[in-house]
Formats: sequence, structure tokens, C-alpha cells
Amino acid sequence: MDGSFQVLPLGERAVIYAEKGLHVLPVHAGTKGRHEDGSSAHHLPRGHLDASCDPATVRQWWARWPDANIGLNLAASGLVALDPDTYKPDCGWHGFIADKTVPETLRPCGQKGFPKRHRCDSRLETGSQP
Repeated sequence: MDGSFQVLPLGERAVIYAEKGLHVLPVHAGTKGRHEDGSSAHHLPRGHLDASCDPATVRQWWARWPDANIGLNLAASGLVALDPDTYKPDCGWHGFIADKTVPETLRPCGQKGFPKRHRCDSRLETGSQP
């Protein structure tokens, strides 16, 4: 491999994520799920609740909204997100994790800080004990 990579359109990436079992949804281009006024930027009526991991459904969505950003239903995908603002001097992230083990994980590109998505144990959601 020569170190180069291919940049895929968002719709193709969304299908790949769905094939990996992640529940994706289309959100309006240029947003992260909310407009500046706080209103929903989801294309789907119930937002993240309508997210799907069915590749055929995801293909249909991106055929309809080809410029849509990719949203994830983290809970349905078995993920949690940590989003420390490490670029802020008073963040405190490094002190917080000093005595903890933080696993290597997925990281999106092109953002300040480093949002991290982790697989989570479903028992955490229900509060049940191991």
C-alpha cells in the first residue's frame, strides 16, 4: 500500500457503517443534527429513533438526500461518545484520565479536540450488575 486513501462520498460511508451494524441516519448538510436555532436538522420524522443499520434503507436515504451528513444513534449502535474539549485550557481531561485506562477507539477527523466513540456494555444502560 502506498499510503494513499480514497475519500468516499458520505452516502457510501453511511452504507459501510450500516453494514458494520451501526444505526445511521441522514442529517441536513452543514449541521450536526441541530440548526443554529436549536431545531432538529434530521431528515427523518423521529430523528435518531428512525436510524437504521439496513444497507438498503440507508442507500435509499442517500439517494434522496445525497449531501446529507451522517448521524449515528449511539445507544442503538452500542456506542458511547466522549467529547472532551482538550483545546480549552480548563478542560481537565488529562487529569481526569490520569488513573484510568482509556482504550484506543474510533476517532472522527477534522475536529477540534478528539471525540471518541466506544463500544459499551448493554448492562450499563439498564443498570444491571455483571
